[in-house]
Amino acid sequence: METVEAREAQRLNALAAYSALDTAPEPAFDDLAAAAAQIAGVPYGMVSLLDEHRLWFKAATGLPVEQVDRDIAFCAHTVAADDVLIVPDAQQDPRFADNPLVTGPPHLRFYAGFPLRTSAGHVLGALCVLGPHPTDLDTGQRRLLQVLADQVMSQLELRRQAAEQGQARRQATELAERLARSEQRYRLLAEHATDIVSRLAPDGTVLYVSPSLRTVLGGDPKLEIGAHAQDRAHPDDQGLLDEAMRPVVAGDGPVTLTLRARHADGSCRWLETTLSALLAADGSLLELYSTARDVTARIQADQAREEPERRHRELVEQTPDAILVQVDGLITFANGAAARLFKATGPQDLVGRAVADLADPVNRQQVLERLRILLAGGSVPTLRQGGRRLDGTWVTVDASGSRVDFGGRPGTQNVLRDVTDQQEAAAAILLSEQQHRSLFELSPVGLLESDLEGRIIRANRAFAALVGRSMEELAGVPMRDLGAPLLPGDHRIAARALAGEDSPAAARTFVRPDGTSVQTSLSSAVVRSANGTVERIVVTVVDMTERNTSRAALEGLVTELQVARAEADQRTALLDAVLETIDVGVVACDAAGRLILFNRATREFHGLPEHPDVDPADWAEHYALRAEDGVTALEPDQVPLYRALVEGHVSDQHITVTPTGLPLRTLRVDGRALRDGDGHVTGAVVAMKDVTELRASEQRFRAAFQNGPTPMARLDPDGTVRDANPALRRFLSVPTSRLLGRRLTDRVHPDDITPL
Repeated sequence: METVEAREAQRLNALAAYSALDTAPEPAFDDLAAAAAQIAGVPYGMVSLLDEHRLWFKAATGLPVEQVDRDIAFCAHTVAADDVLIVPDAQQDPRFADNPLVTGPPHLRFYAGFPLRTSAGHVLGALCVLGPHPTDLDTGQRRLLQVLADQVMSQLELRRQAAEQGQARRQATELAERLARSEQRYRLLAEHATDIVSRLAPDGTVLYVSPSLRTVLGGDPKLEIGAHAQDRAHPDDQGLLDEAMRPVVAGDGPVTLTLRARHADGSCRWLETTLSALLAADGSLLELYSTARDVTARIQADQAREEPERRHRELVEQTPDAILVQVDGLITFANGAAARLFKATGPQDLVGRAVADLADPVNRQQVLERLRILLAGGSVPTLRQGGRRLDGTWVTVDASGSRVDFGGRPGTQNVLRDVTDQQEAAAAILLSEQQHRSLFELSPVGLLESDLEGRIIRANRAFAALVGRSMEELAGVPMRDLGAPLLPGDHRIAARALAGEDSPAAARTFVRPDGTSVQTSLSSAVVRSANGTVERIVVTVVDMTERNTSRAALEGLVTELQVARAEADQRTALLDAVLETIDVGVVACDAAGRLILFNRATREFHGLPEHPDVDPADWAEHYALRAEDGVTALEPDQVPLYRALVEGHVSDQHITVTPTGLPLRTLRVDGRALRDGDGHVTGAVVAMKDVTELRASEQRFRAAFQNGPTPMARLDPDGTVRDANPALRRFLSVPTSRLLGRRLTDRVHPDDITPL
């Protein structure tokens, strides 16, 4: 939101734009002030303008005053209110009761102010009427006074416009005079200038060319008028001129370029040309100005001086070595090889750095000292040093240098040859040799090197221990002296080695000094020189004594296993025959519940022709398994095989099966889980006995026991009565409670106890 201070600053700027303060009285404003006083019927009428510190009167009727302080001015309240202000009696208004204009001369009591408002809404002051007596205005008076206030504002606008037009006319006259003087000075300068001075239209058409054209290019200035500026340019440089004019026409400032222009004799001159724009007051382009200086001699001198440098640069760019030229402690030139060496995007990334900053910090002081010696005219030997690339990686270089003059200043030319790969290759070779030596010495396998005549050059500890000699004793000893006579295989190995070929393994027996022998497997490989000539033979000797013994033991073990396997197969066949002939049903499953055994008796119990493949959750339904009553279907977790697998065992569980088309069968089932050596369940097995007939016999016996005329009792092994049938109870004339749990001999005559 705009602050009061900001609005007041804008109002004061608007007031200043009218340039009305402190001007002489003007009849138009005096008449409007007098008319206002007459309409209001008061003695005083004024046109006031409120400045920062005062209220100044452009016109005043009845009061001979020019201004009053702003802090006692009634019109300041009108400006602040931005509206008509009417004070009927100032003595009754707390804002003005203590005002010196009320308490003292001219003893004002009445005030009415009508704002003087610009088209932008700024109130510059007021048309006001005042009187020494309390007064009020009717609607008609107020309307007429507002009209007069608008007329005052119109007069101020007319006055401002007239002042602006007069100022514009004065400025135009002044500009015309200045332009004439400028044109005169321009022509005087152009006519006597040694440079070619031209004026061009925005499209490049020549409007004026100075007489110096004759001297520089041998042409007639009058004939150039109306031609295009590009017509004088060399065909290869016309595009440069067109590109240079484009930003100047766009108002982006002057442009300087160097191009070739055609001379009247057919030759070319180098011109250093500056293009600038002449703009109108509104910023639009009026003309282009061009000054062209003949710099042919300078260009030719530069070319003559730069030619050796150019050839040197070409040579430097073509060399594979990195070259850095340092002047005043900073790199001023780097070739492409240097950019590649230091992983820069281009030579420009190295320019401005110091050569020493690219060196390994370990070598920095040494590099600085070498540069100092070179600048002093001395020489330095080639130094192998580390360097740090821009990406932080390291490089190894051979550095050399010399003193050079670069652009007339002393400097150093530093030549760096990348030997990183060479250094890494040497380190790799050294590491490989060390690793080979370590492997040779520490290998548990016997290794030796011999010359082409079979003499041992060196042998490792494993081979020395194998043949019972020290490594020193073996040096220079022919291999044939270390063991039994050569076998046919030995001759083949030697022949292939002499022919420069590797040989496969062959058996060989060595004899130790103590007379014991060792069986070995011997193979060889040749070592060639750089030109391919066989230099020596590397022989690998593996102790086969224990391996041969182990092989014999293994072969015996295999024989035993084959016999055991045959016996196991025989027992398995016997077990399969038993399982298929017995009348007991046997079913087994693995840990996942997959059936792995379902013998003949089981298939007959269930009326199945072959081994089924049923999920454990479906066993009860698939095999029509029922409880002992023959009616209640078994739940999946009550299936005996499932119980044995999950619970670990099942004992004396009676179930019934009702295969389709077969009579109901009662089966007694026992089973247990199968476990491995660690106690983990690997499956389960159950055995099922058909007790259908047995259960029927038990039922018949139970019926005869309960309903038959013969007294009967069921006894425990010690003679205790477990049950007594009704016939016995009637026979003894005792209730059941007096029989059960008692010995039967308690009811027998003492003389008959022993026989019983």
